[in-house]
Amino acid sequence: MSTKHARIPLLILAALLIILAGCSSPYRGRYTYDVSLISEVSFVSVDSDGTIVTVESLESDQYASFFLSLSQLQRHKYWNDPIDVVEGSAILITFQDGNYHLINHHCTIRAIDGKAEDTLEFYGYEDFIELWEQYCSHDYILP
Repeated sequence: MSTKHARIPLLILAALLIILAGCSSPYRGRYTYDVSLISEVSFVSVDSDGTIVTVESLESDQYASFFLSLSQLQRHKYWNDPIDVVEGSAILITFQDGNYHLINHHCTIRAIDGKAEDTLEFYGYEDFIELWEQYCSHDYILP
């Protein structure tokens, strides 16, 4: 085989890697939160310096309905470097042990034992806004 023909598989592989580097994959999955372990579900505003201000909180009797609605949203999994900064409007789920999840349409941060990490998950903008408007009376603010 000539060197010209030997380069074709390498070029195809390189093209596939470039295409996949900017991709994400959609999936649905139930959040299996035990609502008895949740201390608060809040709609918050996050400043550029990371300051979190609560704009509205759910009543505990709304938690099951909220998590069912959240689980029905299509999530996406990043295959490349995700956005790992939550800014603007977000949903803060605080657990009784002090751990939390901070979610907005382009990023999900989980903090466990004081260490925050990106889950590589994000939501479709329109679906997330619809969820926000279903449970919060304040406008969704983009970063």
